[in-house]
Amino acid sequence: LHPDLYKYVGFCLDFDGMAEEFFFFVVLVFGLSPAGQVLGRILKPLLSFLAQEGVWLLVYIDDGRGAASTKEKADADYALVLCMFDAAGLSISVKKSDVIGDSARAKEYLGFVIDTESMRVSVPEHKLIRVCASLDAFLLSSRHSCREVASIVGRLNSLETALGTEVFVGTRMATIETISMVEQRRWDWVFVLSDDAMIALKEVRNSLVVWNGHPLRSLHT
Repeated sequence: LHPDLYKYVGFCLDFDGMAEEFFFFVVLVFGLSPAGQVLGRILKPLLSFLAQEGVWLLVYIDDGRGAASTKEKADADYALVLCMFDAAGLSISVKKSDVIGDSARAKEYLGFVIDTESMRVSVPEHKLIRVCASLDAFLLSSRHSCREVASIVGRLNSLETALGTEVFVGTRMATIETISMVEQRRWDWVFVLSDDAMIALKEVRNSLVVWNGHPLRSLHT
């Protein structure tokens, strides 16, 4: 092992008088691929402790959000979370995080606005504007590569949480035609979408604002 990859911790003597050395890695020796798993293992005891203290906290990789029955409890829970993470040596991105006292009924998390007052999930306005602009440019022509169609369809389908399953219906024809073309040709192959596929995508574009704000799913659905 290269000395830059590990750090000396200490040693102990076994019964035969032989020194046994212990080392731990100070870098991700296998690259970034296990980073999420490593962070998850590091956070697990912290999250378990916070759960025992009655703190409701959800963490996805390096993003987290909490919830509480009242604003006062939410602020107190958030202060405890910050204290725990700081004591554990974890750095919080201050610019991307709330400050104590900023708890509210509507918060943006992982690209969506979760509103527990109206009980709906929506796409933030700035993000919806970008999606509409991209779709407008796409609809100027029916001739696209398989990769371009897959990109716009994937972007629309990723908003299903806020738009509802109607978006899947609207992109279905374009998806079927793209899959068929990829199987016959290749991802960079340019083809013409059918009139039905284009009409469906235009209907999606006209309905984006209306669909935005899907009800939060209950445990039954």
